[in-house]
Order: sequence, then structure tokens, then C-alpha cells
Amino acid sequence: MIVVGGKDKNDTIISEIHLFNLQTLSWAAVDVIGESFMESRFGHVSLIHEGKLIIASGESSLKKRDWFSGQFEISK
Repeated sequence: MIVVGGKDKNDTIISEIHLFNLQTLSWAAVDVIGESFMESRFGHVSLIHEGKLIIASGESSLKKRDWFSGQFEISK
């Protein structure tokens, strides 16, 4: 399972990516290589299609809902 962005316990909007291994029940942070992949956001939807992480919509601040669409390569 891949978790992208969200809010932390202080309601700070984040842009981190974490992987949850369903076999070992453990979390791992994902390092993003290259340019920052997106503005911090929450309330979005994401999916993996043909090796790309696709993220759409959500909010980039506590008061601003905006349209965002991005595709990012996933390396194995």
C-alpha cells in the first residue's frame, strides 16, 4: 500500500510518501529523486497505472481546494 501526502497529528499538510508492506506489517519512507514531486496536499485520490503514480485533486492548504494532476514514475 502506498500513502501519499495527508496531514500529521498537528494538522500540518505533508507531501511525504510511505509504503506499507502488507506481508511484514511495516512502514518505509520513500525517497523522491529529482525535483519535488508535488506541493503538500491532502484529500486527493491516487492510483498506480502502468508503473506511474497518478495523483488528482485534493487541497494544498487548509482553505484552498484546487485541481492538481500529476504523474510520477515508480521504480521497483
